[in-house]
Amino acid sequence: MAKTEKTKAELYREERKQRIAKANKKNAKSIEAGKTVAGIVKKIVAVVLIIAVICGLGAWCNATTGFVNKLATAVKVGDAKVNAVLYKYYYSNMYQQTAYYAQMYSQYGMDMGYNSSLSPDDPSNTTTDEDGNEITWAEYFRTSAVDRAQYVEAFYAKAMEDGFELGEDHNAEIEETIENYRTNAADNGYSLNGYLKASFGAGFNERVFKKQLIKEEIASHYAEHLKEQYAEDVTMDQIHEEYDENSKNYDYADIHYYKFAGEVLTAEDGETDKDLAARQKEANEEIYADAEDVYASVSDLASLEAALKDYLAADEEETEEADTAAETEETAEEAEEEVTNTTELKTSTYESISAAVGEKGADWVYGNRKAGDKTLIKDDSNAYIIIVDKPAYQGNSVDVRHCLISFNAEDEENVTEEEKKAALDTAEKLLKEWKAGDATEETFAEMATNNTGDEASAESGGLYAGMRITDSYQAEFLNWSFDSSRKEGDTGIIETTYGYHIMYFSKNNKDDIDQYDVIRTNIADEKYTEYEEKLVADDGEFVPVVSDFWTKRVMNSFCKTIKTNLAYSS
Repeated sequence: MAKTEKTKAELYREERKQRIAKANKKNAKSIEAGKTVAGIVKKIVAVVLIIAVICGLGAWCNATTGFVNKLATAVKVGDAKVNAVLYKYYYSNMYQQTAYYAQMYSQYGMDMGYNSSLSPDDPSNTTTDEDGNEITWAEYFRTSAVDRAQYVEAFYAKAMEDGFELGEDHNAEIEETIENYRTNAADNGYSLNGYLKASFGAGFNERVFKKQLIKEEIASHYAEHLKEQYAEDVTMDQIHEEYDENSKNYDYADIHYYKFAGEVLTAEDGETDKDLAARQKEANEEIYADAEDVYASVSDLASLEAALKDYLAADEEETEEADTAAETEETAEEAEEEVTNTTELKTSTYESISAAVGEKGADWVYGNRKAGDKTLIKDDSNAYIIIVDKPAYQGNSVDVRHCLISFNAEDEENVTEEEKKAALDTAEKLLKEWKAGDATEETFAEMATNNTGDEASAESGGLYAGMRITDSYQAEFLNWSFDSSRKEGDTGIIETTYGYHIMYFSKNNKDDIDQYDVIRTNIADEKYTEYEEKLVADDGEFVPVVSDFWTKRVMNSFCKTIKTNLAYSS
């Protein structure tokens, strides 16, 4: 059967159907692709929105709780990680410590170089690092905070290895510190956690604070424990060996001296070294001549003071006009005051005497001297007349009890005569009653516990054991306690700015030599310093690994807060 031919119309219709089908297929792919792109776009937008929400919540959460800073390691010391929250605590402490000392220095007219009116990162607010490079105080605090963190973590780790624990009194001190913070917070309208957050940043709360205090206390007291241990390990053979070789570095000596102060000249314009030396020699000869004239009249301390009085009065007459009798009298009084106030050194060491009269003078004092020896010493521009009151000697500790009857006054510098009399009457009455009884050390201790105004010694019956003449007690207290005639059982009443003290001499510890105690301490300190240097050495196990990012972030954040505070206060 023959094949049937398609007409042109049929061929056109088939071709048209194919084009439509092809177009529909293409459109279907475009629609599916569009749906896919739209889905992707929707997902991207959703993700971006979620991230934005998360970032906002994260920023709020970190600002509120310090969540991120708690997770961030600012410094790693050994196995310990110091997060950014704790690092800010260290940083803040370094800042506060420096600000405190700067204020204290300024009260005495001194400047330690920190300007509290500027932010620590101000380019003009600078100090120097250990290599002498100029850095901002902000950078100094950053480094110091790392050093402090290293010290605490290193000593804490060693304490834990050694099984060291705090005593009950130390734990009580920690609780007291926290309660003091709580009280201070309440006084300023804060809860404790709110106060800690305001002071040290988000994330620093009572729990973190207590944990940190415990760690710092353990580190500090463990260091003290090591010092005590090193001191106990020092032998008497070591002490005697050091003392025998360098006794003058440890013994005391008492002297009176007077300094004829010359002037170290400087070269004038065009002046040669030879001409300057000649001019200096001429100036020195004038000082030496004055000293020799005075020294010629000296046989003892009284004659020295008399000769100086005449010398100073004559010197004043040469340099100032004394037209009236009042001025002449004033000149004499000033001369006498200078002599009596500037020439005595008591219980002094070689170092302090050397600072006063030079090494040449100190070497003479610590030679084979006896009481009353005198000399005239000349150095490069000064001259000194020295009289030995007591040649090189050792000291020892004593045990003393006292019962303080305080002046009943708010201001100890303005105590009235009535207040003094009332306190003295009470002291005399108590001493009389004690003497009328058993008059033993035990009953004196009981009297002190019941009546003393000195809370520090009340519980021990007024006892101050192991007192040394170089301790920082008031002069009257030391003078009575270390009087050479003092013997066990002696009593008396003395006056200080605190009130009247009923005194009882308990014991003269003749074997507890001051000089030996100093040597023991020096040897122990050397051993401890070696230990500490090794513990925090650059090649040791506690080398700090510092995150520049986080330590600088804390530094910048802290300085930003300081700038805000300064702006508010200006």
